[in-house]
Amino acid sequence: RAAEENAKFDDKSETVVKRARKPKADDKQGSLFDLTSSVSSPKVVVTPPPDVFDPTILPDGAWTRPLADQTAEIGSILAAVLKAVGGPAPERQVRLAALLAAEPRLLTTVLDGGETNTWRRLIGSEAAPHPNGVAPFVSRANRAWGNALRQLRGNGQLVEDSVAGTWAPGIGLDEYYTEGWPDGRARMVLRVLSRRSMDEIIQQLPQDEQRWIYDKAA
Repeated sequence: RAAEENAKFDDKSETVVKRARKPKADDKQGSLFDLTSSVSSPKVVVTPPPDVFDPTILPDGAWTRPLADQTAEIGSILAAVLKAVGGPAPERQVRLAALLAAEPRLLTTVLDGGETNTWRRLIGSEAAPHPNGVAPFVSRANRAWGNALRQLRGNGQLVEDSVAGTWAPGIGLDEYYTEGWPDGRARMVLRVLSRRSMDEIIQQLPQDEQRWIYDKAA
């Protein structure tokens, strides 16, 4: 009987199918539960958007100023300059940029040929040379400037550091709507100031405007 049972067992063993070996884990993948694994996710590199500011593609008169409410318009110009600088900047630089944006004819004389044509095309008659008998910026806009400046300071939208001599954008400055002509003028003026000496530009201004920049920034 023992010999018979052994013979039956030998017959069955021939029909047994061997189970395939489990493939070895890929060491490159690492263990899902291994907290010390050196495998890391690919890094995402964020590329800042390019500067798409190109005034040459804008239509004629895109930066024409309404000339309806002087205080509101000077406030918009000053807010646009503060937004564009984005942080603390010398008070004299902010004043000069705002002056050139408010009186675009003053910038016309320091631009090169191509920029002069673009500047005058986008702004219109305001960028033309000053006609005789027209009062300068200091006498006709100083009150509007003072009102706009007091409003920005009072609301905390302009932060002044009298020790460092800087002005910076404050909380709530975005409440000022500056899209369009204020932002356009401010950005182009600051672009020019970034490659030209402030003192050089100031020396080309009329005497009244020079005194206004230096005295008010003192």
